[in-house]
Amino acid sequence: MSCEAGLAQAAAGSPAPSQGRAAQAAPVSVAEPVAGRAQGSGDALTLWYDSPSKVWTDELAIGNGRLGAMVYGEPRHERLQLNDITVWSGGPEPDQNRPDAYKALPEIRKALADQDWAMATRLVGQNMLAGAYNPSYQTLGDLNLDFALPEGAVTDYWRWLDIGRAVAGVEFKAKGATYRRESFASHADGVIVTRISCSKAGAVDFTLRLSRVASAKTVAVGNDTLAMTGTTDLPERQGQCELRGPGAGEGQRRDGQGCRWRDCGDRRGRGCGDAGCGDELHSGLGQGVSRS
Repeated sequence: MSCEAGLAQAAAGSPAPSQGRAAQAAPVSVAEPVAGRAQGSGDALTLWYDSPSKVWTDELAIGNGRLGAMVYGEPRHERLQLNDITVWSGGPEPDQNRPDAYKALPEIRKALADQDWAMATRLVGQNMLAGAYNPSYQTLGDLNLDFALPEGAVTDYWRWLDIGRAVAGVEFKAKGATYRRESFASHADGVIVTRISCSKAGAVDFTLRLSRVASAKTVAVGNDTLAMTGTTDLPERQGQCELRGPGAGEGQRRDGQGCRWRDCGDRRGRGCGDAGCGDELHSGLGQGVSRS
């Protein structure tokens, strides 16, 4: 049993959701839930699918309010598109708050009651809307898991979203072994977790990569952490924000270098230091996550 973790360079043209990933693929879902398997068919809060996602809108979403992920569900090449609430192309704009907006409510309600739509629109614009706001929400990056599955067809494929438990799952068979992956986002612990198991001991073997479409670099820290640093790099907003990564504990502000962050992926939930050893992580025999 072994698993190898390494870096994949960001693929050019892989857009963030706010920059058209969903729109490029297709704005409308092509996958419809199907009847559940026998052991889960009575659960009205579980959505079942018998094929991997084909477009962004078909992926299964998990999140905890700060961190989020879209789970693709590919057997051999799984990808979790990651989001963090702090990754914006611009910085905080405290002057956008309108604390006295409520004072205009009676006049706005009267205009609506009188069906004076133009007046209501004007009052809302004058009293409630903030000024021009240009920043956009950006993807944090992609966590890619490339599995060394046995040759041959994958059968008995299912993926699901258990809304009651907030767990997204994938299960399939390859050469007689049943592979299963379950992902969820914990609000209490502030992490996204994926549990990988197989009915055959020693059969879990994969390469782990953390990448972003642009303006980011991933390095290995020790033998169990991938750390990614970068900027959101919108030219007209460069140097106008500060971002804080959960691993680094503090953000940086650098004029002319965009919005900077430092995020870490650590299987033990620790933060990360500054030392690195290239861009790969290697786990030897006995350190995989196969379950028998």
